[in-house]
Amino acid sequence: IIRLKSTNSTFWLPIYIMNDTSFQSGPYLVLLIAELILYIATGVVICSTVRIFLKIKLFHRNMNIMKMLFLCQWFEAILAKLIIIPYQIGYIKLTDSPQPFVSWWSDDNAEIIVIEKASPIVYPLIIASFLVWHYAYSMIFGILNLGIERIFASVMLKDYENTRRLWIPITLLCSTHIITGVFSYLVLINYTGFYIGTSPCFVNSGLTFLMYIIVLKVNKTRRKKLECPGCDYSLAQQFQIKENYRALKLAKNLLIVVLCAMSVPCALLILLVIGLIPSFKMILIHIMENSIYLNPIIICTVLMFSSTVWRDEYLKLIPGWKRFRKVGMFIVRPRPHVAPGTSTTPPDPDEGLVYFEQLKKSW
Repeated sequence: IIRLKSTNSTFWLPIYIMNDTSFQSGPYLVLLIAELILYIATGVVICSTVRIFLKIKLFHRNMNIMKMLFLCQWFEAILAKLIIIPYQIGYIKLTDSPQPFVSWWSDDNAEIIVIEKASPIVYPLIIASFLVWHYAYSMIFGILNLGIERIFASVMLKDYENTRRLWIPITLLCSTHIITGVFSYLVLINYTGFYIGTSPCFVNSGLTFLMYIIVLKVNKTRRKKLECPGCDYSLAQQFQIKENYRALKLAKNLLIVVLCAMSVPCALLILLVIGLIPSFKMILIHIMENSIYLNPIIICTVLMFSSTVWRDEYLKLIPGWKRFRKVGMFIVRPRPHVAPGTSTTPPDPDEGLVYFEQLKKSW
């Protein structure tokens, strides 16, 4: 928390430590360099994931658009982080005090950084903090949007996959950014306070989980109905039911990872603020802070491994993977002996590609 004495304005910055000059030398400098390398690797993973979305389209355009924008918003956060780093390591100082400031949120005046005179160097920090808050809340609300999109797909069974309906992702994205933009500003100026500021993380996690269970149960029931004789669903509706059920099954691991990535750090911060657990060591503080910037690596990996064709394309990011795979296939999976007059069955293509190809033909 910082306070501008000239205007008596208070700002809640999404930073746990400030003015820590130890990161300018020694092993902490190595840790800082390692963080920057991981940021670059995260950017590469996100760009590769988006490229795979565009190359191999397994889901409806609306879901692909929302997933790509959901991931690409990370660049907003990393731009803000690069602006914040000089303030964290003490390269840019807000006060003359040589001591580091360690606090997440507090209403104790002794733990608030008081800036006697507002200078131009303060405003980039405030703007960057707003961007981090906006990214964090957009991530919280973004996973909820993916569930709402599947609700539309479950309701509009007749022609959802064959109709673009771009108004759905546009409406969801615009409404989300309006809500998160306003809420991020209120959090930044410390208007909401600590508990209201952290509540969307748990409220949205609960709503998302409940929405997933309900939509999955509805589509599972419909899918069982397809196997019964006398099913009255049209061909397009049958495709849509199968697509919804498949998408929800693939989203299970992703949902667990994203909800944990949001809830666990938030819960730790709450326990820190109310004093139920002692303050972490410096290296653990930076690991916890970077959980918001590095979690796309885990999210993208889980998402890509939910489909075989996505996984095979994603693993090409590993240097020498093609050669390793060929050697592994030669050693572990030797070509079976085929008797004369018999034929081998090629591996099944990804189910999503089959669905969309058959759907195009049916229309």
